[in-house]
Amino acid sequence: MAARYGVPYVHLAAFAIDVDRARDALDDDEGRVASDLPMGWEVFLTARYLAAQVDAREDPLKTMIEDTVLGVFDLPPSEDAVFGSQLPFAVWHCVELGIYPSELASVFRAWKAKPKELGRDLERLMENAEENTRLFAKRCLATPLDPPMAPPSLEALAVLAGEPS
Repeated sequence: MAARYGVPYVHLAAFAIDVDRARDALDDDEGRVASDLPMGWEVFLTARYLAAQVDAREDPLKTMIEDTVLGVFDLPPSEDAVFGSQLPFAVWHCVELGIYPSELASVFRAWKAKPKELGRDLERLMENAEENTRLFAKRCLATPLDPPMAPPSLEALAVLAGEPS
């Protein structure tokens, strides 16, 4: 995928992975979400990144998004966490909001049912979208990771956090 789509794909994959790594670092030892963060915050933040950075209304980025989601769906089942696996849910959220074209909904036909509970969580987060985006991005930036986040992820999070560049 990186060879086919180049920098936009690499930045997208790095961002999704880095946000998921931050989520993992913030979760407690039993894997429960940090008590001060709502469920689905990492999906919400990834969707906000997509809306700001990846215009999927036309090719080749629309095709890149389709291929990326299908690539995640094609991963073999694993008991271990797959970093970046929130990306399909973020794309679904962008489609639901009308940010992404409705024809992208076809990549989700493999789902037996829409993630209704997540959808409700994301709707609540959208009520204060700008504030929540800044809060979650700042939280990611403040989370120490080893190895550290990729520079493009740090830059994107700084923009989402409203920090001066």
